[in-house]
Amino acid sequence: MKKVAISVGGSILSKKGVFDVEFAKGLATVLSKKKDIRFIITTGGGRLTRDVIAAISPVAENKYALDNIAITTTRLHAMMLRAILNANESLSGEVYDGVPLSPEEASRANEIKRIVVHGGFLAGITTDSCAALSAEAIGATLLVNVSETGHIYDKDPSKNKDAKPLSRASYDQLIGLAEKSDARNPGSNFVFDLLATKLIKRSRIKTVFVGKDLKALDGAISGGEFDGTIIE
Repeated sequence: MKKVAISVGGSILSKKGVFDVEFAKGLATVLSKKKDIRFIITTGGGRLTRDVIAAISPVAENKYALDNIAITTTRLHAMMLRAILNANESLSGEVYDGVPLSPEEASRANEIKRIVVHGGFLAGITTDSCAALSAEAIGATLLVNVSETGHIYDKDPSKNKDAKPLSRASYDQLIGLAEKSDARNPGSNFVFDLLATKLIKRSRIKTVFVGKDLKALDGAISGGEFDGTIIE
């Protein structure tokens, strides 16, 4: 059975503290039509994580403590998404009942159930890296990253108005872009971090970047047409 990893950015899952139930339901519909694929889904923290980190930073012991708090917010998103997927009748009995805390646990869970959802694993690494680790652990041939940006750009679009979206890029190109933006701070926000890029390169995992459009996600999973960036 084909195996696909999906990394859903926290900014996709919630806005201003409100979980996007409709997106989650739409994702459930997409997954329900892919019965021949096993999925492992990683959830980011997004705005929720950044708000929590901003509030607690003045009294936190250190960045390690902040990282662990950030991980908790990603797991909250995982629990919420898992609950909505599980409520879809077409996915009855297919969603793992729990949130794995490591790539090994996620891999074992994916052998039991077709769909597994998890958040962050370890302090110091982003959920993008967690998604890449899970993809490696289950032997996924495809990783789909769902973010607000929806593409990889030739330069940071938030700082450069002339930034151009790329339809395709190599692993090495992505690594070069990640090296410029990966600040490695708790709750930091960038498209794909450096460790994650190196993980997908070493295992030659085809990685696709799409936006919130579920049709694009569907196309990326199915190998059809979609608006986004392909890394291979």
